[in-house]
Amino acid sequence: MTCVRLFQSLLFLALATTVLACTEDEPKHYPGSCQVTVEILSQDVMAIDRVETKNWTDENLTRVDIDDGNDGTINEIETYTVDPATNLLVRKELDTDANGVVDTIEDYFYDQDTNFLVLKKVFTDADTTPDWFYFYLNDSEGRLERLEVDQGADNHVDWVRAYTYNDDGSIYSIARDNENDGRVDEIYGFDYQYTKYTVTTLLDKDNNAIPDHVMVQRYDDGGNLQEETTDVDGDGVIDQRDTHTYDCW
Repeated sequence: MTCVRLFQSLLFLALATTVLACTEDEPKHYPGSCQVTVEILSQDVMAIDRVETKNWTDENLTRVDIDDGNDGTINEIETYTVDPATNLLVRKELDTDANGVVDTIEDYFYDQDTNFLVLKKVFTDADTTPDWFYFYLNDSEGRLERLEVDQGADNHVDWVRAYTYNDDGSIYSIARDNENDGRVDEIYGFDYQYTKYTVTTLLDKDNNAIPDHVMVQRYDDGGNLQEETTDVDGDGVIDQRDTHTYDCW
């Protein structure tokens, strides 16, 4: 069984985190340019609401063009730079309005001995001074155990996330301390159904052991997201359903 790292957005402005989904086969790689369409359920009507065109070079993602609204206009551009010596992501640039001007830069730094990610610097304006610091503390196997975020890059940690793992290495829970006061404010719990390639994310916003937000993601046997359903208030009713279609193969 192969464990494939899948990029999952959980409160993306705060942190894009990574979970593991396990498959029986090796993951498929996008050949060159690949279009991904996202169909979103809104008021019981399915409509293609987002089109992403992803470009790959030597199995590394290099650029994503995003058409929000599926009107033929690119609204956002993401570009990625990989170090050819280590094959690790070193920079992500975001052009939020596709006007040719980079609005946000993320620089990634790794431990020279282990290649584990240890620091991310985020620049949100035109100067060369970082606006955010992300500090990654890893265990001996390279798994993220603790994330400390300095929002404002003023040498003060504003919030913290702590990670625990199952025996197979997949994330079991994420506990978030929103004020860095030692008190857990929110907990993410993950449940994996490997036979169906399904990941369920439960968010307990007030740490009372009752899920307030439930997201279920289903993947194909190549590790590609096929469907995502979201219950935004934990009442058992699906509020949004996104389906993903790939033209790569």
